[in-house]
Amino acid sequence: MKLEITEKKQNPLINRLEVKGMVDYEGQATPSNALVQEALAKALRVEKDLLVLSGLHTIHGQQRGIVEAICYSTAEVKQKYFIQTAHLRKKEAEAKKKAAEGQ
Repeated sequence: MKLEITEKKQNPLINRLEVKGMVDYEGQATPSNALVQEALAKALRVEKDLLVLSGLHTIHGQQRGIVEAICYSTAEVKQKYFIQTAHLRKKEAEAKKKAAEGQ
């Protein structure tokens, strides 16, 4: 998988960086959101927890996709402005429950 960042837009009002890029995955399946998030975090040199993948749109007939992501400056800023969807809240609750059972 090859990742190329095409656009970076700093949003000082919300203390975040809005990123767009292209991902090439020749000869492979479409990469998971987690895999793309890790690659973006590594390319931007930020923590994975501060990065939110807002979209991975595949291009019809090609093994390429357009990536849109938001990188927050701190965890507090992310918590203030990022609204979690119901399915993300459910996954987080299940992970906490599983961790509590494991102790």
